[in-house]
Amino acid sequence: MYPLLSLPSFRPDLHWYQRALEELALRVLPQCPRAVRLPGLTGVFAPGGGGKLAAVGVSCRRWVTSHGLSINVSEEATPGGLAAPCGIEGAVGASAEEVWGVWGGGEDMGVAKGRAREAFEEVFCCETVDYRGGGGAFGNR
Repeated sequence: MYPLLSLPSFRPDLHWYQRALEELALRVLPQCPRAVRLPGLTGVFAPGGGGKLAAVGVSCRRWVTSHGLSINVSEEATPGGLAAPCGIEGAVGASAEEVWGVWGGGEDMGVAKGRAREAFEEVFCCETVDYRGGGGAFGNR
């Protein structure tokens, strides 16, 4: 999910934006209640060092964001396997399917995408609309 947002319309604060994306990931993973944030690191992790479930990568120019959030739902959905988390020595990627046995296969990817859209609307207090077949365009509520 790579939202293009004008942060002054929400909150012009990059740390807030990163934490909001992490919160979005935690809401997408409700079947995984022990998914956690780790102090000093960006992203969402499986408990007990089980790997990184969601990565946040933010770029911003003139307060307009690019890049965003990646949630590892299933290794099947990631050709070539899960990417190793950047900048965290010895860390591994993990998927919700691998850690908790949820969301394996293509049908479940639709469920995950629907939850991501709902979570985005909740966290950012905005409404999403389909744009040219599904990418999504966003506006404040």
